[in-house]
Amino acid sequence: MLFPVPANQTFSLEKNTFALLNYYDYITDQYLNAHFEHHFNGLIMNRLPLLKKLNLRLLATFRVAYGTLSDFYKDFLVTNLELQAPDENPYYEYGIGLENLGLGQVRFFHLDLIWRGPHRSLNGPQSPELGFRLSVRPTF
Repeated sequence: MLFPVPANQTFSLEKNTFALLNYYDYITDQYLNAHFEHHFNGLIMNRLPLLKKLNLRLLATFRVAYGTLSDFYKDFLVTNLELQAPDENPYYEYGIGLENLGLGQVRFFHLDLIWRGPHRSLNGPQSPELGFRLSVRPTF
């Protein structure tokens, strides 16, 4: 079974996808995707006097995809897509974000600034190197 690395070409953040990757840029038969996220929970933002009153939270993210595609599948498939796997150069994205955005007690918006590592798109337009993504994360 082949697995396309999960891409997200919308303006919102989707869990367990890569925000700046085009669909079907990478196809793998064996893969490892890792998503790391660190929430600072006021460690940095509470030290800045004017930002402390806004009650914003800072976070850092890192996502990486590694995988291989055997020659058996390359020969077996008949497709117009150029097949590549993130084996020699793993695909990665990193970013910083602000969470707890909103007004009053309604604070479930999340804004990320995301960069991607060096990547060349084969099956579509080149994806941007920098992106802003917005998500809604209601927590109770």
